[in-house]
Amino acid sequence: MLNPIDVYPITTKAQSQRDILLTELSGEPPHVRRTVKTSKETAHALADDPEDGELGSVLEERLIACAEYRNWRKQNPGVTHVPAIGRYRKGKRVAGDLAAITAEISVHGFFLPQGQVLFHGGNWMGTQAPHIGASVCLTDLLSATLSPQVAAAHARRHHPTGCLWMLEVATPNSVASFTFQRHGSSPFNHEFEVLIAPGPTVRCTGVTATNTLQVIECHLS
Repeated sequence: MLNPIDVYPITTKAQSQRDILLTELSGEPPHVRRTVKTSKETAHALADDPEDGELGSVLEERLIACAEYRNWRKQNPGVTHVPAIGRYRKGKRVAGDLAAITAEISVHGFFLPQGQVLFHGGNWMGTQAPHIGASVCLTDLLSATLSPQVAAAHARRHHPTGCLWMLEVATPNSVASFTFQRHGSSPFNHEFEVLIAPGPTVRCTGVTATNTLQVIECHLS
C-alpha cells in the first residue's frame, strides 16, 4: 500500500560566512532562515515568489531524498515500456493517444492515496472564474507535480489568468496516476511529475489571491 508523500516542515539553510559577507557588501537585506510547515503554506509562499531559490532548493532536496517518493517511482516502469505515455512526455501525442495513455495508466499506474496533495499550474477549466463550490470533471490528462514551485512557474506562463492549483485526493481508489522516473541528466527531472488519468472531478474548496497568483484549493475525487 502506498502512502502520501509529505516532506514538511521544511527549513531553509543557514548562509555560509562567505554568503553573509557578500550580502553585507551588496547592501541587500540580511538572510533570514524560514520554516514552512505544510504544503499549503509552501504553495502560498511560492505563489508569492516563484523564484524563491532557497525554499525551492530545499524542497527539491527533500523530495529527492523521500523514501515514499522512491517507492512511488518503483511502482511504474520507465517510459520505454509505455510508448503512449512516452510520446506524451515528449510533447508528441498523436490521434488516439488519450485512450492509449489511459489504458497504460490503468495497467502500469496506481491510485493516489487519500490525503495526497499535488499541484498544477494553469488556467481554471470551468466556464466561470474559480470560486468555492465550482467543479469540473477531468476529460483529459492532467499533468500534476509534487512541487508547488514547478506549478507556480507553469501558472505564470498563463499570466494574467494562470492559477496555482492545490489538489488534495479526497477519496481512495478514485484518482488513477502514473509517476515518472528520474533518470540521470533527464531535462524532466526537476518536474516531479505525476500524470493523472481522465475521470476524477476537481471541486474548488478555496481561492486565495497572493501578490502574483491565485491559489485554488481543490478536492480531487
